[in-house]
Amino acid sequence: MRICFLFISCLFSSALFAQTDSLYSRYIKDWRHFEVYLPAQYNPAKQYRLVLVLDGQAFGQQVFEQTTQPSIVVSLGDIGLRGHDYSPQLVHHASEAEKRVDNLGGAAHFSNYLQFELMPFLQKKFPRTKEHTILGHSLGGLFVLYQLQKYPALFQRYISLEASTWYDRANIDSLLRTSTHSYKNTSLYIATANCTNDVNMTIDQIFKSTNLYCELTAPGIRLAQYLATQPLRSLRCKWEHFPQAQHSSVTAVALKRCGL
Repeated sequence: MRICFLFISCLFSSALFAQTDSLYSRYIKDWRHFEVYLPAQYNPAKQYRLVLVLDGQAFGQQVFEQTTQPSIVVSLGDIGLRGHDYSPQLVHHASEAEKRVDNLGGAAHFSNYLQFELMPFLQKKFPRTKEHTILGHSLGGLFVLYQLQKYPALFQRYISLEASTWYDRANIDSLLRTSTHSYKNTSLYIATANCTNDVNMTIDQIFKSTNLYCELTAPGIRLAQYLATQPLRSLRCKWEHFPQAQHSSVTAVALKRCGL
């Protein structure tokens, strides 16, 4: 397996190396690429947290720079394949928004790839990793919630930023509310944002609005409210709403507050 080392400069002029690698998945039946960011002065004898970042081409280095303690950050994601990898199989008829995305419904295969292929590979390569985290935004945030209800034991920390919970008529909401998994020693951080340029819009106004963006945002807020006030089987959930941020800008503020 070929590994290419790329030099990247980081905050405070410290250096890090991104190891570019790939795995062939028998579940997806295709290759998936990823980059591994190692902390400065990486020592294989030490323990590090492991953080998986969905849409890593957009957020991988940003997440690495926000970590508050030495961590191994694995940046996942081929941008053109995110619609397939991060979306669960549709239960309802596709909406107009869903019809615009090709090849939806590969989340189950991507989840198996993480559980049975990528994580074993990483744990063999970095055997002393401790706490495992998965982080995603938008459709990636939806996959984080999907993984939480499918096989929560794979990660100890789940970070979902402005998840596309509207997908499939918010089916992820009912999946989580009816989950029978034990969530002991599992934490979830959820960030939601405003959906318009009106920073004074309240959550109640979002719920009542017929604006399309509000209708897309409301399911995520409802689910976040529920999980933060009605913990699922010992799940530790923290929810923050950022009215001055929008869907695409919320990551900048949430990454500083999600406990990385």
